[in-house]
Amino acid sequence: MVYPDNETGKVDRSAALEVLKSYKLVPVSEEVLNPGALDASSQIMRLKKGGISHIIFCGGIPQIAAVFLRESKKYGLNIPVLGSWATCAEEVIRLARGAAKRFYAVNHMSSWYDDEPGVAKMRKITLKYDPGTEKPYRGNIYTHGWVLGLVTVESLKRAGRVLDRETYINVLEGIKNFDTGGLCGPISYSTTSHEGGNTWKIFKGRAGY
Repeated sequence: MVYPDNETGKVDRSAALEVLKSYKLVPVSEEVLNPGALDASSQIMRLKKGGISHIIFCGGIPQIAAVFLRESKKYGLNIPVLGSWATCAEEVIRLARGAAKRFYAVNHMSSWYDDEPGVAKMRKITLKYDPGTEKPYRGNIYTHGWVLGLVTVESLKRAGRVLDRETYINVLEGIKNFDTGGLCGPISYSTTSHEGGNTWKIFKGRAGY
C-alpha cells in the first residue's frame, strides 16, 4: 500500500485496510509518498524486497501517482497498481509517459469517449456550443459536472413553480433510479441516504498514451 501522509491519504488508507480485512488480507508493506515528490526510488526498492504482487495507491493526488508509475517502470516493478477514484484522471496517464500499462483505477463516471447514449449526447451538445474542442481530452470530472446538471434540472422540473429549500430537498429525496443514459449508474436518494449511487467502473491505463 502506498499513500500520502496527509488527511486524504490517511482516510483512504483506513478505508482500504477495512476492506482488505473483510477479505482476510493484510498489506505486506506500507510506504508513504507525499505531495510534491519527484522521486520514489527508495519506496519502490523496499516494495520490491517485500515480494508483493499488487499495489493499492491510496490518496487522490494525480501528480504523485504519475511519479510512482514512472519510477515503477524505471526500476522494474512490473505489477498492477490499483488507484482510488481521484487518481482515475487523464493527467495521470499523460504524466506517466507510457508507464501506465499496469495501472487500474475506479471512477463512478464514464469517460468522454465511452460508448453510451448519455455520453454520446453529452459530446454532441458540448461540441455544438463549443465546436472544435474534441481535444484536449475531457476527463471524468467533466462527466461528473454534466450529471450534476442533469440531476439539478430534473429536480427543478419536479419541484414546479413553488420552489423553496424544503421543497427542493423533498424532491431530491424522492428521486429513485434516475437514468443518466450510461454517464454513471442509476441515481437514487432518500431521507436516510444522500449518496446518489454506488456503482463504479474500472479503467485501465494504456502504454504509449
